[in-house]
Amino acid sequence: MNRNLMYIFILILATIIWCFGLFLITGFFLELHTFIYKLILFFGFLIWNGIGLAGVSFFMWIFFGRERIIIGKEYLVTEKPLIFFYRRNIYPTKTISNIKIDKEAFKINRNGDWLERNRIVLKFDTPNKQVVFARNISDTDAEFVLMNLAKCSYLNKEQFAIVM
Repeated sequence: MNRNLMYIFILILATIIWCFGLFLITGFFLELHTFIYKLILFFGFLIWNGIGLAGVSFFMWIFFGRERIIIGKEYLVTEKPLIFFYRRNIYPTKTISNIKIDKEAFKINRNGDWLERNRIVLKFDTPNKQVVFARNISDTDAEFVLMNLAKCSYLNKEQFAIVM
């Protein structure tokens, strides 16, 4: 995955703000002696930590996120393993067709304007759906992954898309 420096900067800034808020909540909790106020602050503390957990998950995905492709005789598996986020999809190898590198269009909001952008992805078809994985991969990495899939003895050359 290509790293986005703007996201990293925003997350570092959000982390600093989150830590400052945590110190404020903790300070208020220690100063107050009324049970109802402490109970409200306790629930605020839980919500604040939930927000922090979501931020940490996103932060870790940007720095350490990897997508694994495991291919065996019977199945092709795509995984996104991370501490708080884990997604595994399993596809029968015999049902896979039209494996290719493609561009995916997506929209992004910049200052209230929706701009259309493109990113490199890997795609293949199954009888039920078109599968997209390895989003935002570089051209050279996509070619490397596709060549390794082509070298695999579990896939036939007829399962790959013909590019002219």
